[in-house]
Amino acid sequence: PDVKVEDVLRHESGLANLHVGIEPTHLLKDHLHKGTVASLIANNKQTFPDSTPREYHNLTGGWIINEVVRKATPDNVTLGTYIRREFYKKHNVDVHLGLTKEELARTHPLKAMTVTKAVLQSLIPNAFGGEVEHNIFVFGKILNSFKKKFMEVEKRGFAPMFAGQSQQGDPGKSIPEFFNSSVWREGESPAGSVHASARALAKLAAAMSMGGKVEGGEVITPGAWSLLHANPVCRPDAQFGMARTEFTQGGVNMYKDYEDDTMKERLMKSGRDGFVGWKGMGGSVIQWHPKLQIGFGYACTFLTWWDMVNTKARKMQKEVKSCVQRAKEKNTDVNNNDPTTTS
Repeated sequence: PDVKVEDVLRHESGLANLHVGIEPTHLLKDHLHKGTVASLIANNKQTFPDSTPREYHNLTGGWIINEVVRKATPDNVTLGTYIRREFYKKHNVDVHLGLTKEELARTHPLKAMTVTKAVLQSLIPNAFGGEVEHNIFVFGKILNSFKKKFMEVEKRGFAPMFAGQSQQGDPGKSIPEFFNSSVWREGESPAGSVHASARALAKLAAAMSMGGKVEGGEVITPGAWSLLHANPVCRPDAQFGMARTEFTQGGVNMYKDYEDDTMKERLMKSGRDGFVGWKGMGGSVIQWHPKLQIGFGYACTFLTWWDMVNTKARKMQKEVKSCVQRAKEKNTDVNNNDPTTTS
């Protein structure tokens, strides 16, 4: 079937997976202008899950949208160039897609626990210094789920996202090693390789919570903000074990609590009701709460590669939301940090 931009952004294009892996070097800006990645995806056969059209596009969606941006902009710039120009240079929002050689020196190496260490840490209660959020029984289930999703041989005939990439080995070693590589950091994977500090993510999220306004300017017009958030569609997502997601036509997820939430859905959304945005692999989050005008950014250099719901950030979001709600109940001026109350 024909694919619209909103289908890609709702993860319903049938292109969540590839039959041929790409070369990481093809994500470098000079290569993107050659259209190598675009041609590979264009020739890829659409494949949909059996019971839902939605299957989260881990990386492919970002690659497709980058090509759309490149074709739609008057000067044919990539999304990385656009972000640098419109966010960083105009508004000093320190967010980047596709680092320069000079910017590589500003990055901090990512680290993660090996499988063995994570299992051992799950045996230690958090109260006694355990570094894994879950006990050994829960963590064992999470680990098995991760292995089935990312480490077992793909039964539907799909290739690893990157050519020559092995699905075996310890993810606590292979994931940081790949993410720390210069070719990944310099390349443009909009759904995976954006580089930013937590402060930069929070600044951008704060602007989004205020309709796109940032320090007297606009990172996005009110009209574009409305279009970004319009027409959310709630559907089961095959990538998340049929847990429901609610993506808009602009590709942001609406986090809402439903009366019939399953356990998987509660784990994904608990404390996030009313937030909008995304979460990243390893723990990072950029989300905003338009009603409460909260912008939340969380970035980490220690990756919890097994945690698909970003538990640490979720718990902090819950506390931040609770604090803001209590402050509003007392009529405290939260934005100005005014300790007095207003009449």
